[in-house]
Amino acid sequence: MPSSAEPNFDLLGLAKQIIDLNAQVDREVRARQYERAAELRDQREALQRQLGQSGNATVVQNVTRQLKFGLTRSPVLSLLEQEESVIDAGLLHLISSAPLPPRWILNGYSGSCRASIAKQLNVNSLDSVYFHAYLPVLSSTTFAKATKPMEWLAAAIREAARKASQVVWIVKEPAYLAERQILDVVLQVLRVPSTQFVVSLREVDAPFATSFAEIPGVTALRD
Repeated sequence: MPSSAEPNFDLLGLAKQIIDLNAQVDREVRARQYERAAELRDQREALQRQLGQSGNATVVQNVTRQLKFGLTRSPVLSLLEQEESVIDAGLLHLISSAPLPPRWILNGYSGSCRASIAKQLNVNSLDSVYFHAYLPVLSSTTFAKATKPMEWLAAAIREAARKASQVVWIVKEPAYLAERQILDVVLQVLRVPSTQFVVSLREVDAPFATSFAEIPGVTALRD
């Protein structure tokens, strides 16, 4: 932790580095360079932790406010968080032994899964690393109200890059996503090693199964 005995510690310079890195993350996401964006995001978060240890609450607060600047009033990540209250006991049992962080494929599963995933990750528990995690669902239901789904997806990716909380993408109905011409971008995001996700594959999605199975570090689950 920086102390008064370290006069060369440039707090404002550190804050500027964080803000500049955040802008670079945004540019790389817009350019669809998701792996580079993830690297820059990790650098930014490391500097944010260093800034947080400085003890200067005002600078920390101002940097946090600046990082949030430009986000929409109704963030797309929240719009994509489909409400589900039913927990599937069978699915919960299936994912209870799956490795973390989640990079899972649910083969042959077509039911509701967000509530079960939230239960497994315990997103409402203060002692969970997934506390207040975002669980956006990419499906026909959540994209139904989007006249420009690609713009929604791009906005959601930018928001995810800015978030301090975990983001776990829930991908359903790949056939539908392909029809809306956004599946290729989704696959690019999932291939980034630090991306956390759960993919639900129905029988109709079989033509796209290989594309997901080839993602590094993925775990396929089946009842």
